[in-house]
Amino acid sequence: MSLKRNFSLMFWLEALTEVKMINVVTAIFLVYRGISVAQIFYTTIVFSVVTLLTELPSSYLADKWGRKKVILLSLFFNLTNWIVFIFAHSLLAFCVGFALMAVSDALMSGTDEAMIYDTNKALGDEKNSLTNLGKYFSAKRIFKIITPLLAVLIAGSLRDEQFVTLLIIDSLAGIAAIIFGLFLTEPKHYLKIEKIEAGVFKDAVSIFKKNPELLRVITGKVLFFMANFAIWRISSEMFRNNGVAIIMIGVSNSFYSLVVFIINRFTGKLGMGEKIYIWINRFGDWTLGCILLMAINEVWWKSGYLGLGLFCGVVIFESSRWPLFSELFNRVSHSYNRATVLSLSNLLKSILEIPTMLLCAIFVGWGYQYLLFWCGGLALTATVFFRVKNNPEEKAIPNQAF
Repeated sequence: MSLKRNFSLMFWLEALTEVKMINVVTAIFLVYRGISVAQIFYTTIVFSVVTLLTELPSSYLADKWGRKKVILLSLFFNLTNWIVFIFAHSLLAFCVGFALMAVSDALMSGTDEAMIYDTNKALGDEKNSLTNLGKYFSAKRIFKIITPLLAVLIAGSLRDEQFVTLLIIDSLAGIAAIIFGLFLTEPKHYLKIEKIEAGVFKDAVSIFKKNPELLRVITGKVLFFMANFAIWRISSEMFRNNGVAIIMIGVSNSFYSLVVFIINRFTGKLGMGEKIYIWINRFGDWTLGCILLMAINEVWWKSGYLGLGLFCGVVIFESSRWPLFSELFNRVSHSYNRATVLSLSNLLKSILEIPTMLLCAIFVGWGYQYLLFWCGGLALTATVFFRVKNNPEEKAIPNQAF
């Protein structure tokens, strides 16, 4: 019974860490505190560099030290970064906050999915792994169905004390997440002495060497993620400058969070697990279309509300792919090195993000349309050159999964 409880505990601690009310107006908040739109991407570069330095050590720690301990450490850093943001009024201070956030994300990256997957295996219920992953990913959105509306109501006048109120709420949610994390039960990792002696990291790397198709999947995922993230990073300030009312930014956030929550919640029941790569490509095509239309709108029609609607499509279609990717990655990793394998997939993201976000800072300085076309180019590259042709596990070595 204690193992089964892991699913609900992970759901709620993820939901609480994703409250992030400040994110609804994050670009507006940073600009208010003296950060330029271009400098927003500099903080993202700091985030990527720290992630790059901590991703693999943190995932190795999760495999060797235990999932629960690393998750709790991640939640502690998550709480710390909100506290730093409350007092930050300079680029340096915000860089420290984003560095702490990066450590938190690196610790959680792969460890959370490994906790869910290992719990499934311990319960002998591997066949429902996609369903449980979908439900876990839906936790990212459950509070966001309501919190964006509350955020814009609280910070409607865009005053500093209103931003601080949002950050205090995020901090309280972080404390609650830590409490949920204390009740997690560590599942068995099914460790094998000879595998440990061979080296957890070395074994994880071998999976990628023996399965080049998996590298294609990862690269395509990373390119789409960066395109989506770059647009989201400055979205609130961009839409405000394009005449969109703050309340409508909140409404749109609630809308796409609700849709993504529903899709993630029922991912397994929709039969996506049968031909995962078809759905990954389909959602990717729709994401690409929305990004390109956003860029065209910024040049010709200049409709803030049309851009906002297309942005909702970008978030919905891209976010719907995440549990599908997680299922693919988990199928080709072992229980004892699963966190390391998942984090290796994030390592490529961190490497590519550094030059990509630097270019984003340059393009956004020229105008929002240049940034949008750049993001469209990233998504188009993924679609043309890194399209998922089949499920990676179909080329995996025999008995590689689990």
